[in-house]
Amino acid sequence: MVLPKKGAKQRDWITIEHMADRASGNNDKTIALCCGRCNSSRRMSFEKWFKTPYCINRGINKKSVAEPVKAYLKMIARLNPKDLKKYIIKNY
Repeated sequence: MVLPKKGAKQRDWITIEHMADRASGNNDKTIALCCGRCNSSRRMSFEKWFKTPYCINRGINKKSVAEPVKAYLKMIARLNPKDLKKYIIKNY
């Protein structure tokens, strides 16, 4: 986590979003920076999260997310969950 400037609210802090299950490993393909508010609101898959009122009201979707998230979504679209975990462990 990157500490904010004086007076910033915790929801606005920069945090690390773990896009994959932490047990699969953390690397530049499975983590991204995001605000604390988004990080704490996503406790589900991206596809489910994009359908929540939080994302709908803020225009957050697979087209509006940051490039690392788009790349991750493209990667997982090509793999089934079992193969994804093996892929991450083997390559990262």
